[in-house]
Amino acid sequence: MLREVVDYLMLVAHVVGAVLGLGGAAYLLMLLPAAVKLGGEPGRQLMAQAAARFKTLGIAATWLLLLSGGHLTFARGHFASDHALLLGVKIILAIAVIGMWHASSAQAERAAQAEGGTEPPLRLLRISLLLAFVALAIGTWISTGFAEAGRP
Repeated sequence: MLREVVDYLMLVAHVVGAVLGLGGAAYLLMLLPAAVKLGGEPGRQLMAQAAARFKTLGIAATWLLLLSGGHLTFARGHFASDHALLLGVKIILAIAVIGMWHASSAQAERAAQAEGGTEPPLRLLRISLLLAFVALAIGTWISTGFAEAGRP
């Protein structure tokens, strides 16, 4: 009984981490062009505040995803199953996405401090969101049993 409760709480934590990361990246992606359009000191302040908040959110999302994902991987025995290859791909994508989120935050902070000419990390954020949705789809496929659907 306790194990099921812990597994469920870890699943909720994993979903919350994904929502925080994806939502934060999507919000930053929408806010940065507005900050550039605003221009001048107000635009740089908006960009700096958005980058700082995304950095904090990204750190929280990273820890939630790492801790809950590690627990779920070993509690469910995915590495010892037919899902190991898919799980490996998901983990590699997740590591890349988390790295891109942190790089985006740092690049947005640099862009906010520059007097002009430094572009915010829009392309990097778009790529990270695309890869995050692929990782999310793979994780959903594994956890809901769709990977087993075609098997006898």
